[in-house]
This record gives sequence, C-alpha cells and structure tokens, in this order.
Amino acid sequence: MRIREMILRGELSAGERVAEAPLAELLGMSRTPVRQALPVLAQQGASRSVLEALRECLAEGDQILAEGHVADKAEALYVDMNVRFHQLIVLECRSPIIQQALERNARIPFAGPQALAVDKTSLAGMYATLAYAHRQHHYIVSALERGEGARVEALMREHTNPVKENLNISARAAELSEAKPRLTVVR
Repeated sequence: MRIREMILRGELSAGERVAEAPLAELLGMSRTPVRQALPVLAQQGASRSVLEALRECLAEGDQILAEGHVADKAEALYVDMNVRFHQLIVLECRSPIIQQALERNARIPFAGPQALAVDKTSLAGMYATLAYAHRQHHYIVSALERGEGARVEALMREHTNPVKENLNISARAAELSEAKPRLTVVR
C-alpha cells in the first residue's frame, strides 16, 4: 500500500524503473515484501501506449461531437472510435474471462460498442446521449491515468447506461415499424 501511495503521489513515476533494495531501505522493510508487491503494482497500471491510444480516441470523439449535433456521417465515425476505445481497455486488462463476456455481450443487438441506434425523431436527444457517453470516456481515461482501479470499475458500470438507452431506442423503433422508418442502425 505504501508503494502504491508513492506512485499516486508522484514520488515514483509511471514507467520508472524501480530497484527493490533501495526502495525496501527507504520503506524500512526487507526486500521480500517489496519484491512481491512490485509485480502486483505493475499489473494494475495501464501502459503509456494504451493511454496514448485512448487519448487519441478522446480527441477523435471530441472532434466528432464538436459540431454540437449528430452530423450525417458522425454516427459511423463515432462507432469506429467507440469500438477502438473499448477494445483497447478490454485487451489491456488481459483477462480472458472479461474478454469472452464482452464478446458475448457484443452479440446482443444494440448492446455492444459496435452498434448504435440513431433515433431520427430525436437527434438532439441522440447527441446528448453520445456526448454523455463520451464525457464518461474522458472520466475513465483520467481514472486510468491516476491508477484509480475502483473508480474505473464504477465508471465502466455507469457507462452501460447509454447501452440501455440504445435498447430503448430500438424497442421504440420496433413499435413504430409500421410507420415511416426513423431509425438508422450503424454497424
């Protein structure tokens, strides 16, 4: 816990090479607990290259949403960015169980990051949903950068709400299927 606190306070930089003997001496303990803690802490961090790729997704999403409304080709661009964003996080967690669960989830219509239901009757509402989801992307990356695992988990759970909205949009579209088509599904 003390090493983790040093990392969070910036006393040890991300990616910095740490020698266990001087660190153990600094902490006033033997090398064994330090030797055991370092690999665990290394597993908890996100790599710099992943964080850079996530920041690129954030910038791309910011640009897509900069117009203040859902533009004609914005849906497809947003979906591509969203898929990359989620894939980066899932692959970085290196958990086959999580990867398999999310692959199964993505097969459910309108539930995965690759599916986006656009309600043509409420483009303002659609924009608000996308903007909200993208703000969550920003919060998730910030928490990852600070090593706040529990916060990342909570944010990811909250991030499922736009998926629920997608499911609600698709249900409304099914009810209106006899009327003029107003829903576009982007894959």
